[in-house]
Amino acid sequence: MIAELLIAVNLFTTPTHTVTPQIHKSQIELNNQYYNISEKALVPNFNPGTGHNVVVQNYIDKGLIATAYNHFAKDGKPTYIAGHNPGALSGIARDIKMGSIVTGYDNEGNAYKYKITNHMIVPLNSLEMLQSYADYILYKLPHEEKLVIQYCIGNEMILWYGDLIN
Repeated sequence: MIAELLIAVNLFTTPTHTVTPQIHKSQIELNNQYYNISEKALVPNFNPGTGHNVVVQNYIDKGLIATAYNHFAKDGKPTYIAGHNPGALSGIARDIKMGSIVTGYDNEGNAYKYKITNHMIVPLNSLEMLQSYADYILYKLPHEEKLVIQYCIGNEMILWYGDLIN
């Protein structure tokens, strides 16, 4: 009975998004914590004005970590990571800060290191701020080799920006 209870507790308390470091494919890493990125949760050519934000939201509502624009690659395009907090990005939300090094792994296991250099908070109830954010996402970000990590806390969208360092 005690063993069954411990197994049940472990099933409900062990985060399903962290994995062992040996995999190193379709993952992001921060402070030796690894998070799986769903290969099916990619929205290429992301454009919030065409409903792509709804597609990303559907992925993350399923508990997945979604990507927009691109998986990790050195191609002049961003990798945009989105997930819920609390949820799939809780560990990142807890640990990330300015200067953090985040490593992304593509489907072949190649590593891309990013240094977090900027942080932005967008109130979800501010149309002006949301429009400014949408303009950045549509017109500037698609031409930058950056990592963007996005999650929400209450009524705020939290964004972290990282520059490729390798």
